[in-house]
Amino acid sequence: AMEIEPTGPVLTEEEAALYDRQLRLWGVEAQQRLGQAKVLLIGFTSVQAEICKNIVLAGVKTVTINDNGICTLEDTGAHLFLTRDSIGKNRAEASVEGVRLLNPHVQVSASTLPLDQIPVADYDLCCVSGLPLSTLFELNEKAYKSNTHFLVCDTQGFYGYLFEDLGDNYEWEKEKEKERIKAPAYVRFASALEAKLGARSNPVYVALRCVKEFWDATGKYPTPSDIDEVLKSHTKLQEGVGSFRFAKQDFVRDYVRNLGSEISPVCAVLGGVAAQEILKIICCNDQPFSNFLFFNGDDDSALVENLSK
Repeated sequence: AMEIEPTGPVLTEEEAALYDRQLRLWGVEAQQRLGQAKVLLIGFTSVQAEICKNIVLAGVKTVTINDNGICTLEDTGAHLFLTRDSIGKNRAEASVEGVRLLNPHVQVSASTLPLDQIPVADYDLCCVSGLPLSTLFELNEKAYKSNTHFLVCDTQGFYGYLFEDLGDNYEWEKEKEKERIKAPAYVRFASALEAKLGARSNPVYVALRCVKEFWDATGKYPTPSDIDEVLKSHTKLQEGVGSFRFAKQDFVRDYVRNLGSEISPVCAVLGGVAAQEILKIICCNDQPFSNFLFFNGDDDSALVENLSK
């Protein structure tokens, strides 16, 4: 991925009118950066559709939607672009026309390339959702080596998380001082899932760690029938901590029961935050998260935590 220059093509009168409120909010330079940005979205889940909607309306240059899945009735429940007419069609191809209608200035395309053939290096930022853990780790490594910013955004019913890996050399600018600030080096997703646990560890993170332990043992995500095995991981992880203050077994049980489900308000909230982060990362005009945000629908909390190994 190439570094986005602070100045780009001059905005046309039509673009200046379309993006008027944004120009007042973050200025011409930031909008020009957006107008050069190439974004890759892999896995067109309901939360990814929310992200896509927000960044297309904001005016990035290109958005490529990659998905090999076939739309089912379950996919249509919380999705912005998939309807009953989409059932049986590829999820990316069935969505792309609806996305294009949002903003004709943005180049939107669908891709059904196998994940190992996706040219991640051609993009400035890659956001993935709804994929196997091993695939997330592989894509993260590919993005890191390509200097492509990498995000994971997933919702599981009432819960969700956002992870960011902006590599070793990300810089952002304080608006008033025009001072460039180098962010601390980010870690890969696989490493972040091995961070040290503590009594106050976020319950969503603890549940995610339990799911990862199950994945490492079986190569798949757990179903409700696997809850007892997942809870063994909770007991094992807790032994090294003493006692989790917040992440009880009942929470992990609920998290596993929510796996694979999508709820519109949760997708809208987390998708809105993730899109805001993507715009921030591209515009380099504010400090991005480092490196997790956890959403917990039980208490409506959305907490940022830095989990580096």
